[in-house]
Amino acid sequence: MNPKIFIIILIVLIVIFAAGIVIGSQPDDPGSDGEINFFDSSLAQDIRARFSTRVRLDEIALNTGASPDGCLLQNKQMTIPADVSLPCRLDIDAAEEDDSDSVRTITLHFAGGPPGAALQVRLEQPNSDKALTVNKELPFGERVELEVYEGSARLIIGECPAGDDDSAVACTINLTVADAADDG
Repeated sequence: MNPKIFIIILIVLIVIFAAGIVIGSQPDDPGSDGEINFFDSSLAQDIRARFSTRVRLDEIALNTGASPDGCLLQNKQMTIPADVSLPCRLDIDAAEEDDSDSVRTITLHFAGGPPGAALQVRLEQPNSDKALTVNKELPFGERVELEVYEGSARLIIGECPAGDDDSAVACTINLTVADAADDG
């Protein structure tokens, strides 16, 4: 093949690839400012979803020794009592062998509690190859997604503030996780 034709074909393919990335990273919301942010685009989310799995429900347990009385984990919902000075702690088991090459995710949704409040969330992953600690703020009504690597982790959710009228209102966090693995 003629080298000039090969270079022209290569340039055309690169242009088509770049155009596909730009089109795929356009905001889905027509009311947005039109700026392209590749890492928040649907294409990047699709790629990330292919290499991630959800933390399973059976991989999460309330650390009763480190959490104050009243912290409760039922199914996919966590309840934190109001005005307790210690945070609630969840232990997340290490990934099983078939999930060890992918990033696991867990999403927290601050669904109930005093409006306008915000919880401090800390994910500690000391046993992972990519050992790190992530600190996030979770405002009332918002969601935060956390990436959990292959090693075990600790999820620490800060204290639930009292309501405006000093009434004791518990905070409710909904967890978006996968269902428990089948034992069959």
